[in-house]
Amino acid sequence: MLDAGVRLALGSDAPVAPLDPWLAMAAAVHRSADGSPPWNSREAITAAEALATSVDEQPTVGVGSRGDLVLLDANPLPPAEVAGVSAAIAEHLRTMCVAATFVAGRPTHLAL
Repeated sequence: MLDAGVRLALGSDAPVAPLDPWLAMAAAVHRSADGSPPWNSREAITAAEALATSVDEQPTVGVGSRGDLVLLDANPLPPAEVAGVSAAIAEHLRTMCVAATFVAGRPTHLAL
């Protein structure tokens, strides 16, 4: 769908599934909910594409940006040593830690 220009927006099946964007991105990259073989690897997208579909078209913060953002403990894009290995990239995404969350510019979660 991305190749055809369709705008994708990742989400979850909450409350049936956890409301965790990292799980949704990992499943989009590896096409599996865990380290098992992919359901349909032809439907996989890159980690960068998964991240882009999860940021509500606000990839950077600047003057006039909405104040909804997260600070991460690590880069969500995969390190070079796992590039191209979807299971390793998915595991990297599933283990992302959020250091802080801000909604409308106010802190709602601080683990700093």
